[in-house]
Amino acid sequence: PYSVFGTNEGMRPGYNPNERYRKIEHLKRHMGEYDSFVIGASTMGLMPNEGLKDFRPEGRWYNMSFLAGTPPEVMRALDFLKKKGMPIKEVVYGIDMFAFRKIEAHRQLWRQEHPDITGESQYSWIKRNVFGSTLMDGTERLTHNWLNERAKLIFDFDGTGRYYLARWDSEIERD
Repeated sequence: PYSVFGTNEGMRPGYNPNERYRKIEHLKRHMGEYDSFVIGASTMGLMPNEGLKDFRPEGRWYNMSFLAGTPPEVMRALDFLKKKGMPIKEVVYGIDMFAFRKIEAHRQLWRQEHPDITGESQYSWIKRNVFGSTLMDGTERLTHNWLNERAKLIFDFDGTGRYYLARWDSEIERD
């Protein structure tokens, strides 16, 4: 249910994908394509990259914010990308409550950092993600897909990096 193996891409998005994994995977495959990043917690995930063109017109922006993201997570991700050769020219950081909280290691799989960043072995990471999903997680993913007329959220991992509040946007249009 965390969208890390690429096996459920046909299902409706919007149920706890592991952004920390998906975004790093996308950026690894597109090394050098981006040079400017939006970072922070979920509120920054909604920030449209188009508005940043005024701030830095030549920038190639990607929204690398994470749901419940913390400054240490973002720094580890940026350090990893820089060591791999990603040019980092500009970073826009949105500060909200998560920047001021001390959050211990995440147990939820949708919040686990990429194994290349943590140093976890591929075998351990795959094993944990293959067998880590509970019956409840899988059931919630399926019911989210079948019972909701529209997706609540749409994640654009392979494009802008941001997410969209699809259901709210459609409700605003109707109102």
